Amino acid sequence: MPEHRTAAGLLAIATAEKKAGGTAFAIDDPDRDNTWEIGVATGKISVEVEVSADGTEVVGTRDDDLDADDRQAIADAKFSITQAIERTVATSGGDLDDAELDEDDGRFQWSVTVLVDGAEVDFRVGTQDGTVTQERED
Repeated sequence: MPEHRTAAGLLAIATAEKKAGGTAFAIDDPDRDNTWEIGVATGKISVEVEVSADGTEVVGTRDDDLDADDRQAIADAKFSITQAIERTVATSGGDLDDAELDEDDGRFQWSVTVLVDGAEVDFRVGTQDGTVTQERED
């Protein structure tokens, strides 16, 4: 069942947003360092927040740049990264791997990767309408 990893990722997002005081726009799964890495927009900067694998504890932060287009897209999004993840997991039956704000041909959307039966499957979620579509393999 996908709930454990996805639930930990969603909790990590909430933990990171609380710590940084902003809006999450990216999450990367725990790899070698065993921490979620969450990008949080706070004003004109991004704070990368490292959160424990269970999603409960901040283990580090560092400031990074955030360009004006990304800031505007995050501010304009009607569907958050959390909602995009929840919709993708519900649609796919998968388990969260990572997610981020992505621009394609001047249009912003959420890019969400889930694990389905051990394979990575990529989805796009509209920031304005929440529509979930699976990316096609080339």
